[in-house]
Amino acid sequence: MDKYIGIWIDHEKAFVVTLSGDKDSLKKIESNVEPHFCLSGGYRSASLSGASIVSERKPEERRKHQLHNYCQELIQNVKTAKEIFIFGPGEAKTKFAKEMKYV
Repeated sequence: MDKYIGIWIDHEKAFVVTLSGDKDSLKKIESNVEPHFCLSGGYRSASLSGASIVSERKPEERRKHQLHNYCQELIQNVKTAKEIFIFGPGEAKTKFAKEMKYV
């Protein structure tokens, strides 16, 4: 039996609607992705020498991996579908679609 799935996705959560024959289901998947990292007060720390520099790479890299894991979890939930419809605000839907291409 053909299975059709619709995904409403943003960076915080996704709603997965599955239609198969006369059955339907709705599943909510939380992303657990940290919000964007923002530096306050510029790129240098409060030290007088300026030797210590705050790095925003680590939080952004961690966020990137969290988004990847979120997409992989969603892919596991939709991989048996005949067709998948992806929609939602922002860029999360395009990032998810790109992740789907690599599977």
